[in-house]
Amino acid sequence: MKKLFKSLFAKKTCIAGFNISQPNNLTAADPDKDGITLFDLTLNNDAVLVGLDITEYTVAYFSSEKRAHTNKHAIETPWKYHNNMPKKETIFVRVTSVANPDEYMIASFTLTTAPDIIPQNIYEMVF
Repeated sequence: MKKLFKSLFAKKTCIAGFNISQPNNLTAADPDKDGITLFDLTLNNDAVLVGLDITEYTVAYFSSEKRAHTNKHAIETPWKYHNNMPKKETIFVRVTSVANPDEYMIASFTLTTAPDIIPQNIYEMVF
């Protein structure tokens, strides 16, 4: 029973015959200090797919764990995502087997805005 509870409440949820790696928490500059800024969630694609063939899996991002499990309402433009929760938000990544869509894994990571970070490139300043 204890083992069942541990598996139900683990950060990484598994209903698959494969494993994914833990995604990285992301921090982005927040020059106007409103707690909302632009993130590229796809920076975590390589992080979660370590050791997996990218052609055999799909990666999608969700604003809630429930949405990730149901595979409904994925974030449409994960490469230019503005956080919905000021300053800190949890995002869920779902990796699904192309061959068997019933096999998937979910992990979470945190987005944090940082008003003290100076944008490092033009991409961060434009968007």
